[in-house]
Amino acid sequence: LKNVSFYKNAFLVENAKEDLLINLNCYKNGEIYLQSLSSMLPPIILEPKGGENILDMAAAPGGKTTQIAAITQNKAYITACEKNKIRADRLKYNLQKQGVGSVNVMLEDARKLSDFFSFDKILLDAPCSGSGTMSIFDDSFSKELIDRSSKTQEELLKKALKILKPGGEMVYSTCSILAQENEDVLRIFM
Repeated sequence: LKNVSFYKNAFLVENAKEDLLINLNCYKNGEIYLQSLSSMLPPIILEPKGGENILDMAAAPGGKTTQIAAITQNKAYITACEKNKIRADRLKYNLQKQGVGSVNVMLEDARKLSDFFSFDKILLDAPCSGSGTMSIFDDSFSKELIDRSSKTQEELLKKALKILKPGGEMVYSTCSILAQENEDVLRIFM
């Protein structure tokens, strides 16, 4: 294990394949969660605190949600949205496995949340084309995927801004490197 300078609860595991790690008892018991360092940045930047109402708009499979709960020592009120039932079940499984008890999982498309909701902080790790990952070599990567993703991102961001409390904070992130899914989406709302 190698320490991570910017986050005391993260470690780099060198020279080990995922197959080996998922067979460790500490993984099976929910004592560790495997996640890339870049995926850990949005919750760190969000700086969640106990007592805050926090929304994770696209929560499955739950890595960022469990990290928010860990940072707040299970003392934040977290709502985690996932529109796909299978992914929502996986989210619930991961939350339970990690010992997270402070999350309300909603089987809901976050774009359709009632404007009645109000959150101190929102994490919008938006669905995207994955152009910043190896998936660009996948057959599913296409202009249509990018167009569909950016439209979904705009809709999610619009909803987030409606239900974010005045003075609240939001982190918008993607695993895309394309301006169409990042700067261009944000520019619409600036």
